[in-house]
Amino acid sequence: MLFSGIVLKCCLHINDERSTAAIFHLLKGKRSIQTVQDTHIYHLDHLYGIHQQLTKQTFDRKIKELHHQDLLIPKSSTKNIYKPTDKAKKWIENNKGNLPMNRFQGLKYYESGKIFYQRLLLLIQTLTNSKMHHLNFIPVIDNRSVENWVREAYKQIKPDENKVLSKLHEELHSLLVHFSDKEASLFVNKLTGFKTYGMSIQQLAMMYKMDAIDIQLLLTSMIHYILNVITKEHARYPWMAFIANHIKDNHFMTKSAQKTYHLLNKEKFSIEQIAKRRRLKENTICDHIVEIALNDNHFPIEYYVEKNTFEEILNAIKQTNSLKLKHIKEKVNDDISYFQIRLTLAQFKTRLNR
Repeated sequence: MLFSGIVLKCCLHINDERSTAAIFHLLKGKRSIQTVQDTHIYHLDHLYGIHQQLTKQTFDRKIKELHHQDLLIPKSSTKNIYKPTDKAKKWIENNKGNLPMNRFQGLKYYESGKIFYQRLLLLIQTLTNSKMHHLNFIPVIDNRSVENWVREAYKQIKPDENKVLSKLHEELHSLLVHFSDKEASLFVNKLTGFKTYGMSIQQLAMMYKMDAIDIQLLLTSMIHYILNVITKEHARYPWMAFIANHIKDNHFMTKSAQKTYHLLNKEKFSIEQIAKRRRLKENTICDHIVEIALNDNHFPIEYYVEKNTFEEILNAIKQTNSLKLKHIKEKVNDDISYFQIRLTLAQFKTRLNR
């Protein structure tokens, strides 16, 4: 149910202006300018990268299922574009209590959410086994950096491990109160302790009679919510905050765009100069600039888009009620480029009223 709701929500936001492939890339967290820009302009940043292991086969199967249920209808047989039906809107409204989409913080916790959860699982396993003087166990997490972090953390905690384990239990219990009994139980069933291994996603799916993909998404939503709470109330959850500490947040700018950013910001080079310097096409540098604008709220858009051009683009968006570049381009002067339209959408994404 949760996966169905997420796909329908994406289709509603995108409003048949992108193919289903764009939604797949968004949910999987593809690191491309187009996907990240879609994430922002369609206000789907909370759902970005929430299922990084999602396969195209699974996603396509869900699209077909929603189509057969009359929740999606194809707009074009060639471009794989689907539009939600009125039945879909009613379905979302009727099931909103079972669709905790407001918990997701996909763009914000794209990398840190997974690392935090792995640290939590391995630290609890380590402390519960250490308490019973049993250190010859198989780690539930196979991640060298996480294992190294837990190893260093354990050295600090070892003198007071019983006290820390008790505090961790208290903090986790306090956090799980925010969820339903079923959700809290599901989260606990995934934990590994002394001589007890956490259940797999498939085992949880069988136990709770849910789809495996919904179990995975539900856990991700809970992790994001927990991270959000402990970030705001770190004094109340010192040990959970300790686990989350020093996790490098993901910066959504490719290395190539960062090089362009340096030449723009430090060297004050023009697009043409950067293209020659880096032996790249000018269109590629323009792509980088759009990517930079998506990551820099103070980006000086006026260098590339004059005020009257900006206003004309905004008016075109209002007239077409669309964020599709082709539709906007048809409503503006011929001398306004696609680059200027993309840059306006990127820099002023939060100020656009559809």
